[in-house]
Amino acid sequence: MIQNCLSLDGTTIFTDCTDNYSLSGDGAFITLHLPQKASCFVTSLGKPVDLERFVCSHRMQPFFMDAASGSSLSELPIETQWLGLLHTDGSYTIMLPLACEPFRASLGGNENNELLVTVETGDDATMTDTALALYIAHGDNFYQLMEQAGKKIADRLQTCRIRDDKNAPACMQYFGWCTWNAFYADVSHDKVFEGLESFRAGGIVPKFLLLDDGWQTVNTSDPNRGHHQLSGFEPNEKFNHDLTPTIKAAKNDYGVELFYVWHAILGYWGGADPVAMEKYDVRQKCQHHSPAIFTVNEKYATNLRFPYGFIGEDQIFSFYNDYHRKLYRQGVDGVKVDVQAALEGVADGEGGRVRLTNRYREALEASTQLHFKGELINCMSSNNDTVYTTMNSNLMRSSDDFFPKKPESHGQHVYKNAINSVWMGLFTWCDWDMFQSAHEYGGFHAAARAVSGGPVYVSDAVGEHDFSVIQKLVLSDGTLPLAQSVGKPTMDSLFCDPNKQLFKIFNHNLYGGVVGIFNMQHEGSEFLSCTVGHGDIDGFPEGDYAVYLHNQQCVFKKSATVSLKPREYEVATVAKIEKGIAPIGLSEKFNSGGTVGSAGWRDETYFILPKDDGTFLLYCEKTPKSVMLVGEAESNQTDSNTLFEKNGNLLFIQAKKGRTITISF
Repeated sequence: MIQNCLSLDGTTIFTDCTDNYSLSGDGAFITLHLPQKASCFVTSLGKPVDLERFVCSHRMQPFFMDAASGSSLSELPIETQWLGLLHTDGSYTIMLPLACEPFRASLGGNENNELLVTVETGDDATMTDTALALYIAHGDNFYQLMEQAGKKIADRLQTCRIRDDKNAPACMQYFGWCTWNAFYADVSHDKVFEGLESFRAGGIVPKFLLLDDGWQTVNTSDPNRGHHQLSGFEPNEKFNHDLTPTIKAAKNDYGVELFYVWHAILGYWGGADPVAMEKYDVRQKCQHHSPAIFTVNEKYATNLRFPYGFIGEDQIFSFYNDYHRKLYRQGVDGVKVDVQAALEGVADGEGGRVRLTNRYREALEASTQLHFKGELINCMSSNNDTVYTTMNSNLMRSSDDFFPKKPESHGQHVYKNAINSVWMGLFTWCDWDMFQSAHEYGGFHAAARAVSGGPVYVSDAVGEHDFSVIQKLVLSDGTLPLAQSVGKPTMDSLFCDPNKQLFKIFNHNLYGGVVGIFNMQHEGSEFLSCTVGHGDIDGFPEGDYAVYLHNQQCVFKKSATVSLKPREYEVATVAKIEKGIAPIGLSEKFNSGGTVGSAGWRDETYFILPKDDGTFLLYCEKTPKSVMLVGEAESNQTDSNTLFEKNGNLLFIQAKKGRTITISF
């Protein structure tokens, strides 16, 4: 450090710094040196140099994150868990606070435009005078910096792995249904099949089913406990104490491939019942969260005052192992585990929140690997304590809930997911939550899920479906035309105010990219406009591209202009033009590019293998001599009049799954 400045590769990032830190590593890991041993410590890292804008994800409660942007660190919320800075020269700085035993770090700003770093153990008896607190890097390519950060952090902490080093969960392959918004906790065996029958009547039955809260046996007799507590591993009387008949019928009669169930990190919302679950040495313990959380959302100071049925780390694997073994024997394929950030509130006297979370997460992942091949959805886990313990699991909720009765929430829901995915998506696939297809925002959410790269599942009530929306997301065999990465904001959207300009989210496909464009405002009539093209997709080289707009059903060369009113959306497919040809994909799907199985030139013939039946779109500057379908199911078809139509530069081909389209010129 020279003259109270923090510099990287000769560039000064912060000034007016204190002298209580040291740098190490490529990019840089920041270690804070405390004046004396402590369990909690706050320090200023200084003021940013030439700051134009910031973007961040921050916790607005123990369990979930919000997103924010601004022009001064005086606007930076406390409990920030990743931070991006845009400097006036166009360069970027990224800062990722860490969770490394025994400390966990977070960021915030103050009225003097200073960056504050908070480190805490969550246990008054766990103290140290040194904390590995932050990773920081500076450069000209934002997403490259983030990708490098993920690899370096995973290597340094040794408690997590990056997303691409782990298998994606099987549930991401299939269109799904969650019972929550359909029935809430009033779910039953009969209601599950009312829901499945409702889907079957419309011709699309989910292959992935998540039985949410309402199936477990819980103790409801003691009002002093606040939240109910798990009192047994068997399902309740609504399922006749056995899930086997429900699961068998769902799979055998309705074609469900994967049946998941919900439970909380300690069994239920209030943990485990100390009497009924005495085998696991359960003790009642009040939660004690960081005061910062209550500053953000004071209601949790009330909600968390009730005793929590806590299982110590020496018994937690036994608890999960017994629980999951019983579920496996009934046919359960995976679990969604909720309320995970509650662990930080019961860490007092347990060696600190990071240590406790590490031990619980090790046990949870070991049990799900043993019984469910690792099929685990992590939820209510948006603290860096948990994100940095995703060693084997590879799916995590990246926002709070879809709220059907809060119209103002839907644009923000998509915005939060996209921003939060910038950081969380380094280590895990991101679950943007279920939605309702027939909701007034159903299409809006569906388009967002199509570009998210994550799972796609609805929580439709019985008889309340919009199959025209669902059909845009799912293939005829129940699988999904998934994009290949995690959906993230385009660079001109990343640091913006989403209420003042259209918000764009990009992703990659095998033969191109996809961009979702959203007007996040929930009321009004003002149009907002933007351009969309290959420059929106990180990593795409210069060249000629076709841009197809799904809603407008038209194609452009190089770029397109999109204008949207509040609540409106568009999805653009971007494909590289080679020798006058670019594969768009099936017109019926939001992510049409995800329906291209293979495509390319062989001499003067272009070959396409589509993933499903439908109208395949091809950007085509010349009129073909012939179009054939080649496959074993039927003889070759050469009648151009029935196989294709051409309108401008768009070729419309009637495709069949499993049959290669050959186009000769």
